[in-house]
Amino acid sequence: MEAPVNNNKTFAKNKKNQADLQEKAFVTNSLVRFYSATEHSFSGIFILDKNFNIVYLNEAAAKNHGRARTEITAQNFFEFIKYSPSAQKEKILDSLKEGSWEGKIQINETDKSKAFQFFINNLPKSNDEKYFLVIENELFDSTFAAQKVKESEERYKVLFEASADGILIADIETKKFIDANPAICKILEYSRQELIGLGLKDIHPPDKIIDIVAEFEAQARGDKTLAENIPCVKKSGKIIYCDINTSLIMVEGKKCNVGFFRDVSLRKKIDEETKEKNLELEKFNKLIVSREFKMIELKNKIKKLESHFKK
Repeated sequence: MEAPVNNNKTFAKNKKNQADLQEKAFVTNSLVRFYSATEHSFSGIFILDKNFNIVYLNEAAAKNHGRARTEITAQNFFEFIKYSPSAQKEKILDSLKEGSWEGKIQINETDKSKAFQFFINNLPKSNDEKYFLVIENELFDSTFAAQKVKESEERYKVLFEASADGILIADIETKKFIDANPAICKILEYSRQELIGLGLKDIHPPDKIIDIVAEFEAQARGDKTLAENIPCVKKSGKIIYCDINTSLIMVEGKKCNVGFFRDVSLRKKIDEETKEKNLELEKFNKLIVSREFKMIELKNKIKKLESHFKK
């Protein structure tokens, strides 16, 4: 005789299994959301264990310190940031006992000193293990930031002015030029002052403008970057051909296309002459082959006649 089934125990066991599965799913989803959020964060993020050893850091944190993640993981956080003032460290630890700590820390890297604003907070316990969350953002003083902007502007000016390619910056909405470098002025025979305020219709043939505007808009959308063999009209009216490579930038809050113009008129002329010569050569080859076939045919006819007369 079979033992009676204890439905209450079976129900309780199934309920526990279901609860375990739900908890695992919750933990998995939480980890996925956490990983996605931290990996796309511009702030440096660390996870520390109860002894303040680094168990995780995101890519932004690694970049902040110019090191690979594998070089940083497992180091003690306070040793890693070379934070030695013991009195201040004790204050941080005391604050963390109550909740969180926020403050500025100066870090001496290999080549220079950097300042970071840190936020350190307790995380909910996981399997009775204690963890801390650290968020860091590099601080720049106004003098440093202004210097960086000035350096960027100077580099841009040097590249812009010295570029062998012609450069035109065009407002995407109005299709008007807002800046031009010396090389494009030489290519199109305009002064910088003359080019600023002109637009696409002023430097391209009227019968090609619809196609050229379509190319310009495709580049503005990011559908393509290079437009080849684009006809351009010089101030004198002469038509030349340029390859135009474009990048999208913001200038004073306006979306603009930066066009890099390279005069390929000579290349186009050589290509066309080469095509023409190849066509002539192809015609000549066909003529020679046809002539050879006719000669063979004539020789065969002569042989037949000779055979006939010999009979």
